[in-house]
Amino acid sequence: MHPINIIINNFNLVTWPKEMVNTILGWKKVQQIFIVDNNSNYFPTLDWYKQIELHPKIKVIKMKYSAKDKFDLLNNLTNLNIDPTQDSTFH
Repeated sequence: MHPINIIINNFNLVTWPKEMVNTILGWKKVQQIFIVDNNSNYFPTLDWYKQIELHPKIKVIKMKYSAKDKFDLLNNLTNLNIDPTQDSTFH
């Protein structure tokens, strides 16, 4: 089995991405989780980022613009994209 990387696109959310990250960390195949932040300004989100940035499997990428508009920059980071607006069931 090959390790996988995961991208989570986020803007000003805490509950959903926190639960998703906790679930994903339990998957054995996961090598790295990239959280792409779309220039959030919600303090609970920013505080959560500070808490998780030290985890060796998590990298927070803070964009100065919407990552949905510039997603092509991230294509080389992932084998699986998880987006709460899409059905992205992992098998």
